[in-house]
Amino acid sequence: MSINNLYLFTGGFILIFILGNFVSHLCYKRKHESLLKLFKGKDYILIRNTEISIEASGKPPYKNHMNKADVIFSGEYLLLVIRSQIFVQALPVLQISRIGNYEKFPYVWEELGYISKMKVKDQLRITGFSMRGPFRINYKIFINIKNAGFDLENDLKKDL
Repeated sequence: MSINNLYLFTGGFILIFILGNFVSHLCYKRKHESLLKLFKGKDYILIRNTEISIEASGKPPYKNHMNKADVIFSGEYLLLVIRSQIFVQALPVLQISRIGNYEKFPYVWEELGYISKMKVKDQLRITGFSMRGPFRINYKIFINIKNAGFDLENDLKKDL
């Protein structure tokens, strides 16, 4: 393989990677916008651009992810409309609800059943899990609610 073919191959690979990420971003961004339209005229609390941290463990092992998200509190549901913090790329929507809930919102990539939620400093900590086939993925999600503008203590008394 000549050096020109190597450059062409490497450039093509990088171009496909960039285009794939861009198409993925547009797809998830459209899903984010459609999900937010579903809540027009409904009773919900929206916290925009808050920092979230997701720690996941299980098989296969996952790591900690720091992202930004729009957080939607709607009755017994919590939806995380996630964006990557580094490249501001739209990511899949996560739904957090009670274990045993069978209602899933459209445009949601994964539903997480929560085990507990509590206030830790100025953050809401939610622990729960998700099943991916035969694998159980355990989650700890930290949502920065420092400047959220609502009463977290009152919300914690209610179910998500």
